[in-house]
Amino acid sequence: MRRFKIFMLGALCMLMLVACAQTATAPEAAETTQTAHIAPNRWGVTLKAENATPSGLTLICEQSGGENVAELMTGSQYVLQISENGQWKDVPYASQEYDVSWTLEAWLIPMNDHTTWNVNWEWLYGQLPAGEYRIGKEISNYRVPGDFDEEIIYANFVIQ
Repeated sequence: MRRFKIFMLGALCMLMLVACAQTATAPEAAETTQTAHIAPNRWGVTLKAENATPSGLTLICEQSGGENVAELMTGSQYVLQISENGQWKDVPYASQEYDVSWTLEAWLIPMNDHTTWNVNWEWLYGQLPAGEYRIGKEISNYRVPGDFDEEIIYANFVIQ
């Protein structure tokens, strides 16, 4: 079992390395039709944002129940969106001297438990003005190498 987990982690790292071979560029403020998950998604994952400030927040990821759940993972990458006239739009990156790249961690999401991440986006987005926002994290459900699903889960928050 330990060898299998090491193999899975290696396969995940290789997959992420290939997928992230290009550096990220600043997102355009395009509209999106993705739906926010307020209730748990099909894998029983819920994100909650707490202690939101213009420079960051605390993100709580809870997992309980769910269907066809194998091993849930995420990484350091996230996306911020702002609500404008009832539409969610990507928050553009602040002016960057260098290209933005994300590290390739694979953070395990414990089953029937919760985990907490502190997010500081000031380096990427700067100080956010007052408004209604959401933060999105891509969650992966890995069953065996080559057999996985991915879904973006959101947590809404307000900066006053």
